[in-house]
Amino acid sequence: MHMTAYIWLAIILLAVVVLSLSVVTVTVELTQHGATVQGSVRIRALFGLLKVRRELKELHPKLTKEGPAVKSVHQAATKQHQESTLTSSEVWGFVKNWRSYASVLPKAWHPLKRFLRSVQVSEVTVNAVVGTGDVVSTGCLVGAAWGGVGMIIGQVSRLTRFTAKPQLSITPNFQGTLFDAAVHCIARVTLGHAIVGVLRMSLTWVSIQKTLQRLTSRPRKEEKTWNTPSRG
Repeated sequence: MHMTAYIWLAIILLAVVVLSLSVVTVTVELTQHGATVQGSVRIRALFGLLKVRRELKELHPKLTKEGPAVKSVHQAATKQHQESTLTSSEVWGFVKNWRSYASVLPKAWHPLKRFLRSVQVSEVTVNAVVGTGDVVSTGCLVGAAWGGVGMIIGQVSRLTRFTAKPQLSITPNFQGTLFDAAVHCIARVTLGHAIVGVLRMSLTWVSIQKTLQRLTSRPRKEEKTWNTPSRG
C-alpha cells in the first residue's frame, strides 16, 4: 500500500513538473487603418487544450456630452461584442490624482519586470505606410516613425528575451495623407513562470489598491492666498 502511495505521489509530482514546464503562447495582432484600430489577443496553453481569444473590433474617437472620448468595441467574456467609452472626465480624474499613481508605480513595476525576464519573444513584425502628401514632411514623419519604433523595440528587448530578429518596415507614401500599420507579435513563457508572475502581480495589486484608496481619500490642502493692497 505504501508503494502504491509513493507511485501516485511520483506521478503527481511528474505531472506538476511537466505542466509547469509547458509553454504558454501569446499572439498579439494590431492593425490601424486611418482612424480605426482593430486587434486580437490569442492565448494557447496546456499543449493546445486551452485556447483563449479576445478581439478588439473597433477603436476610434467620438464626441459625447462630457466632451471628447474614445469608443472601443471589444469581445467580452460571453463572446459577445461589448462597447466601452473612455471619456475626457475619466482621464481628467486620473490626471488630478497623478501624484498618487506615480507614488505606487515603482511598487507595481518590480514584479512585472521580474516576470518579463522570463518571457521569450519569438516573432515581431511591424509594417507601416505613412505619408502627408508632401515630400519633406513625409520624410520627417518616416524618420520619426523609425525612431519611435526602434526605441520601443529596444526597450522591449531589454525587458524580455528576443529569440529572433524583429522584421520592421516603414514605407513612405507621397501621394496623400495616410497612416496604416500592422503589428504581429508572438511571445512564449512557461506555465510555471506565468503562474508565479500572476500571483506576485495579484498580491501587489491588492496592496496598491489599498494604498490608492488611502491616498485619494485624503482631503486636499487648500491653497493659501495673499491679498495684495491696491495702490490708489
